[in-house]
Amino acid sequence: DTSDTERVASVAEAILAEKACLNLGSLAVKGQDMTALGLRGREIGAMLSLLLDRVIDGDLENDREILIEYAEKCKSQVDTNGK
Repeated sequence: DTSDTERVASVAEAILAEKACLNLGSLAVKGQDMTALGLRGREIGAMLSLLLDRVIDGDLENDREILIEYAEKCKSQVDTNGK
């Protein structure tokens, strides 16, 4: 129905307007940032996925400095087995 369509369009516009982080490409950090922290191979992807989850859940702001600080704190706990 039209009202549902309008609501969905409104939500979509709001998400786009706030430049919500919904995928790895829109995350404020990249693989190079993780390499600089000493992560290698699968650790990089695992950390980026963890950071994206935290941003989507609203636990972390999609801010480069905040994400790097968080990654530094928990880099020894990164699960590279996809669990």
